Amino acid sequence: MRLYHVSPSWPIGIGSKFHLLSLDNATKEEAVAVGKQAAADIDAFLRGLTAALSTQGGYLLVHESEPVSISYNTFAGAFSATSEHRLIARVPESFDITKVDGYGAVKAFGGGTEVTIMPWAKAKYAGILHYNSDPTDSKHDSKRVLTNALPLDFYYDLAKAKAGSPAQIGPEFAKLICYTRERLRTRWPAEWTFEETGPHWAFYLSAEHENWYFPRAWGAVATSGCPAAPAPDRELRALLSRAYDYGNHSAEIPKPTFNEVFGTP
Repeated sequence: MRLYHVSPSWPIGIGSKFHLLSLDNATKEEAVAVGKQAAADIDAFLRGLTAALSTQGGYLLVHESEPVSISYNTFAGAFSATSEHRLIARVPESFDITKVDGYGAVKAFGGGTEVTIMPWAKAKYAGILHYNSDPTDSKHDSKRVLTNALPLDFYYDLAKAKAGSPAQIGPEFAKLICYTRERLRTRWPAEWTFEETGPHWAFYLSAEHENWYFPRAWGAVATSGCPAAPAPDRELRALLSRAYDYGNHSAEIPKPTFNEVFGTP
């Protein structure tokens, strides 16, 4: 399990990964039984975490999960039961993950548990917005826009997370998506979206050496009611770092062109 938090008064839990069990020489039936127990223990831990956060004034921002799966390793000659969960949660400085109900049972499965703690004020990360002119990138002309390191409450709506609805897009981030997409169209006319055929869209937060993929539903923001060809905006431009043109061998877009498209900060 990997859990990252942030600390001064409000640490943030960024991420949690459960790697459950490689079962040496286990039968498939045994692996399935262990997997069922693991799923039950994970559910109990997540309920305990939600309760602990609620009583201490914290809340989840993001929860990514994959159900327990059973697979066979031909090299090891063994079955394994695995599940992955990643969490971002804002927690008080005194928060102790090891005291959450159900934590011991999850840890006992042998999966790794990692915790990173940092001040909330320092939890700033770049967002990656990779626009495609069509989902298959048939023209090989996609554009990748990177933001500056921005706080988590820019990307995620903290008020909704606190009310029990995590992983909701922050209004300022939605505005930036509209702006970047429509400004791209002034230079390279196309129906730019984040859609692509792979399992993950290149639309994510780069945090603590991991990619935190934004919900695909957020991608609809890029094509819903955005004002066409908005005038350059200094404040929005100041949120952006650079961009790459995959139609030009993935070269960085020269700063004069970048400023022409997105404005000057």
